[in-house]
Amino acid sequence: MKHAAALVALLLIFLFTNAQINQVTGRVLDEQGKPLQGASIHVLNTTNGAITDIDGSYTLLNIPAGAQKIALVYLGLTPDTINVTIGSEKKIQLQPVTLKEKQEQMGEVVITSSLKQGGEAKAINITKNSEKLITVISAENIAKYPDHNGAEALKRVAGAAVQYDKGEGAYISLRGTPLDWTATLVNGNRLPVADEENFTRTFEFEVLPADLVDYIEVTRTVTPDMDGDNVGGAINFKTKYEVDRRSLEVSLAGGMSALTLKPSGNLHFSWADVSKNKKFSYAISTSYYGRYYGAQAYLLAYGSNFNQAANRFELKDYDGTRQTVGGNLFLQYKFSPKFKLTGKILVGTMLDD
Repeated sequence: MKHAAALVALLLIFLFTNAQINQVTGRVLDEQGKPLQGASIHVLNTTNGAITDIDGSYTLLNIPAGAQKIALVYLGLTPDTINVTIGSEKKIQLQPVTLKEKQEQMGEVVITSSLKQGGEAKAINITKNSEKLITVISAENIAKYPDHNGAEALKRVAGAAVQYDKGEGAYISLRGTPLDWTATLVNGNRLPVADEENFTRTFEFEVLPADLVDYIEVTRTVTPDMDGDNVGGAINFKTKYEVDRRSLEVSLAGGMSALTLKPSGNLHFSWADVSKNKKFSYAISTSYYGRYYGAQAYLLAYGSNFNQAANRFELKDYDGTRQTVGGNLFLQYKFSPKFKLTGKILVGTMLDD
């Protein structure tokens, strides 16, 4: 019994003695002198380590005797090491260690971005950077509405008045001026009158399919670079002028005329591609819109200023068909970043029976 008691006493003395040997304590601070909680502390080449408390303090126990290196690591700060010699001292209190922010020199960072061709974001960017006061309509915006020709795509622009022919937008005037005071352009080139029977300069927008256009620029103020006869303003239709990736667009729509009880349909196809060396690019777009129309109306005509009685009464009941066909071809070859050879073809026609 005496031997057992002595053995227990020796064991307790051994555990108590080892618990008090080779204990290292310290603190970790940032550059403002605030404690760093969660810093990793470990003795190199050993499995001995600890994590700092809320006040930045740490305690390492049972460190092997001799010269040791203690590493201090905190995310986002420069790591540091402390050299400690473990000798006969049971407890070692280290001075607080300050970890500094990492000072690293980054290399050059180049960020490039591109706006979607025909997108609303690019239209806003064109408006913002223009030296003139313009309104830009994008193909993305046009596609949100059932607009089949250039006039209908412009009817939501402030200051633009649309005149209709057989239920479709046909003519545009800007700022309340006569129809032939508005200039119409495609890619900056003035368009002639589309109807040989029209003796004015009024353009018939029915022949220009809206889904062949990337952007429409509406200018209400006359500037020195514009034709002098555009008193009301100018409308510039921009077709696809840049291709940076392969793309395919197909849209199909249909309907029914409530008056004639006959169908209508719209088909649009667009294909664009660019070569592997990014030098040659092309885009092909086609559009077809066929519809039936009808009218049931009356016309009451009165006499002269001296005779206000009804002079003539007409009842109108007729129907017809219209077919609008258009195509757009874009070709471009880049000899260098500053020299490009570009070709564009736009065709539009309307048959009215």
